[in-house]
Amino acid sequence: MAKIKGASKNWFATMELSETEQEQARLLAKTSAASMLACPLPSCTNKCVSTKVANNSVIDAFGIRFGASIAIANAFAIAILGLNALRHFEQRTFAMCHSRFVAVSHCSILTPAGLQVSSAKPDVPRREPASGHRKRIFRGDLNFVRIFACAILCLILVHSFMGEKIAMNDGAGGDGLFYREVSAGFTDDILSKGYDSFRLQRIAPFALENVVYTILDIPKDNHSLMIGILLLNALSVLLLLIYFFRTSNLLKWFRSTELITFSLTFFNFHTLKNIGYEPFQTDAFALTLSFMSFYHFLKNEKWKVVILSVISSFVWPLLGLTGLIMAFFPRDKVAISSPATSDRTPLKLGKRLPYGFAFAYLLLIVAMALFNYFRYRATHFNEMIFHLPNSMPFAYFMFTAFCTAVFLFFLLRPISISVLDFIRGLSKKFTFRSAFCFFAIYLCIQAIVHIFSNNDFFYSTSNFILQICLRPLQAPFIFLENHVMYWGILPLLCIFFWKSIVREMENNGYGYLTVMAALVIFLLDSESRHSITFLPLLLLPLGTVLDTLPIKPWFAYAVAVGSLLLSRFYYTINVEGIQQAFESMDMSVYKTFPAQRYFMNLGPWQSGATYLIASAIALLTFAGVYFLLHKITQTRETKSE
Repeated sequence: MAKIKGASKNWFATMELSETEQEQARLLAKTSAASMLACPLPSCTNKCVSTKVANNSVIDAFGIRFGASIAIANAFAIAILGLNALRHFEQRTFAMCHSRFVAVSHCSILTPAGLQVSSAKPDVPRREPASGHRKRIFRGDLNFVRIFACAILCLILVHSFMGEKIAMNDGAGGDGLFYREVSAGFTDDILSKGYDSFRLQRIAPFALENVVYTILDIPKDNHSLMIGILLLNALSVLLLLIYFFRTSNLLKWFRSTELITFSLTFFNFHTLKNIGYEPFQTDAFALTLSFMSFYHFLKNEKWKVVILSVISSFVWPLLGLTGLIMAFFPRDKVAISSPATSDRTPLKLGKRLPYGFAFAYLLLIVAMALFNYFRYRATHFNEMIFHLPNSMPFAYFMFTAFCTAVFLFFLLRPISISVLDFIRGLSKKFTFRSAFCFFAIYLCIQAIVHIFSNNDFFYSTSNFILQICLRPLQAPFIFLENHVMYWGILPLLCIFFWKSIVREMENNGYGYLTVMAALVIFLLDSESRHSITFLPLLLLPLGTVLDTLPIKPWFAYAVAVGSLLLSRFYYTINVEGIQQAFESMDMSVYKTFPAQRYFMNLGPWQSGATYLIASAIALLTFAGVYFLLHKITQTRETKSE
């Protein structure tokens, strides 16, 4: 009994009832205890068949069998809870009795006062559940589902971490070679030589490894540095796992929603394959810091977000900037999915946003083409994209640019707010104190970068943004195909529920929407790892939308299995000849096998054949997800009739 009380305190600590509700609660506790003691298995089953839950849908046969099979086993515990609530009434104890009764008995009981027990999720005022059946099944399997999913994740990660490494520079890879040198000599080089400004903002994990090794006097050879960075990556994944479940508990997701979002976050090529294969990268740390920042943003803990943003500025600089924007920009709700109503701004200006953005992109491509032609007397973009053969005609690039413009049009179509209205509202609500703190912290970060950087040039932010705009020209919708290959089913679910996702974005303020506006640009990048900053920001509205759907457990399991298959954790990359292919540094070699076993996962380096194969896989996945969602929709319509 003490254990049950303790559990009730943990789950329903915020439960508050009025005096009238307390009186109804006493009657409900007495009725529930008496009815369960007097309800043998056959009669309970018969009652359940004809009883409707709060959403007016008749409990299906599975719910009947499930409730009947466990009703007797739990009847005694529920009866004790009911009698205890009658004698020693406490709000939290009653809440536990109420929840256990609804979840186990699958019956709806009316008190003498006419109060009906609802199967809605407790303490979630934002909406009613779409399917009580879904919640009851997953609540009983809560620990099992979480433990089983985490066990699968751990087993695959152990296999990945102990398995093959990129066959280049003794497992460091191309860019990773520099970061391994930081791990070996950060304390010696930071003050004497410094680093280029572009990569200086990505060295924090490797600098930490160097400091720890120096303090503990650990040898800094390649093997020991590999072990250290793998341990740091494992710690990063563990923190990501903790913050994922903390976010799920905070948002009170249904267990089916939690399993789906868990699969979208962890069961993908990035987590299950790429982290272990190429560990000297900052991707894993960026994803963890992104989840941590977003969790504290949801809890409105501004200065924790700021601290994490400062750290992120030296792991993944875009994440540092977006964190500061979300921390200091106003949190007021912004209506972006309904037409603007300002008398000073025409209503049709908001409706023209998709057309304007798509036209602006086409105009940008044409301007670059003219500049390229008059400057270099060439009619192709090979010098800018550098991954295509010289024979590609200009008409091909314009066709791919048109496909990208069509994508931008449909992406922005649900947004009907005026951009001027958005800027005007932001300027009114952005206080002087917030603006001062934002710019002061950002300038301090840039000052640190300037102090410790040298004059070496590696890459520039302007070239990076230009490259993002040009990469979609490589092939029609190559960015969408590679997002599916890299992140799994997440992009497809976002496409299916995009209108609802846009409506859910309104609740998180100007900072969140400003960051999501940047996502529009980064979605065009076929190197999908660059969009890692925005993953948790997409999961929030997507999880909210999924919570309103009558999703059955089988759909969540199907998403998990499909995500595992798309992750390709089982696919061997290192085969005979791949090391020679990597070390050749020849793009024509990279476009052939065996090098494509690795580069096919990175859009800009895909060959024509792997692009077609990956596109076919993405289309088949799209069709499969559509079929499953259509089946759920048909089931919902049948029940409503």
